[in-house]
Amino acid sequence: MKINWNYIKGFALLSLIVFLYGFTQQRNQARKFDQLQVVFVKDSEKFISAKEIEKIVLQNEKSIEKIPKDSLDLKVLEKHIDEHPLVKNAEVYLTVNGDVIVEVQQKKPLARVYANASFYIDEDANKMPLSKNHTARVPMVKYSGQQDLGYVRGLLKEINQDSFLKHQVVSIEVDKKKEIRFYVRGYDFETILGDSTALAEKLRKFKAFYKTAFIDKKLEQYESIKLNYKQQVVATKKV
Repeated sequence: MKINWNYIKGFALLSLIVFLYGFTQQRNQARKFDQLQVVFVKDSEKFISAKEIEKIVLQNEKSIEKIPKDSLDLKVLEKHIDEHPLVKNAEVYLTVNGDVIVEVQQKKPLARVYANASFYIDEDANKMPLSKNHTARVPMVKYSGQQDLGYVRGLLKEINQDSFLKHQVVSIEVDKKKEIRFYVRGYDFETILGDSTALAEKLRKFKAFYKTAFIDKKLEQYESIKLNYKQQVVATKKV
């Protein structure tokens, strides 16, 4: 019987490849990670610390080096980090060097609600807890009636996108009839917006009035400024 050496060589080579692949996979799974890096995306304000994120990743381990590669599910880890009340989105990935990179996008507060248990309103009009690491410089919102976070969302976005208003507006009030008024830095007059419609136009009128009265040095003379009349500003002076 003639032996087919080519067949034997091919089978031996295939067996060697399978063995080496399995051996490599086993070694790779047994390898540890090198470093854990937490990167905050698009944020200068740190409401959550890197250590808090590291604690979620490490769980009961003291360092990332002690965690085997095959025990870390990146998708599950992202889900756990996303569940943190100050996190908007998280992405976790590995580098070729064996580092674990966690990119964190924090929620962005637009205002702080004054209540027995204060909290922030984020850019999606959802509740956001206060942070022990950082206090945001945002307007204070006070409700006289039921808290409707979405009702002031449009106003908060207009303020946040305007550098002048963002610096000047310090507090906002919503009464039981859902009439909105706000107060600015350095003066005690109230600005009455009325309801939440036509906000861009109302705020445009306010900015024009404010700048003119500021130049004329008359702002301190006013008690209230009403913007809820179409195409006009009604300003009442102090008695």
